[in-house]
Amino acid sequence: MSEYTSMVANSLRESAKAIVRIVNSTQPDKIEWSPLGEGRTVLDMVQECAVISLMSQETFSKCTQPEFDFELFGKLKVEYNTIEKAIEAINTNTEALAKIIEAFPDDKLSVTIHLPFGSGLTKTFAEFMMMPVNNMIYHYGQINYIQTLYGDKEMH
Repeated sequence: MSEYTSMVANSLRESAKAIVRIVNSTQPDKIEWSPLGEGRTVLDMVQECAVISLMSQETFSKCTQPEFDFELFGKLKVEYNTIEKAIEAINTNTEALAKIIEAFPDDKLSVTIHLPFGSGLTKTFAEFMMMPVNNMIYHYGQINYIQTLYGDKEMH
């Protein structure tokens, strides 16, 4: 395990803990609330974080980028159809991914892969490792914003 992969794995674990902490401080009736009837729900964001951690495992365990299966992504999100299932999945999937990242070979960190997101991205494995972390941090902020919309101004 390199210093870098250790740092990424720990950041991933800490990001998942932050998501769970903020979700647990969200009013239960707001977990599936959609701001203005258009915004994403807290449940939807937690489902996404759990699925990204699950789907990223294959990429790092095999040191290759499989085709991103948007249909599978949607099906997996549906499996975590309650906040309890989504939290359990984010904890389980994130820990499994963190362990895989810790074992990732140092000589593969600078290998580039193509990602199908947006108009397409080319990233090194080292850069791609941070994407699940960044995704959780992004959604942490969104959940915090949802809390402010219903009047919760407390720092969680």
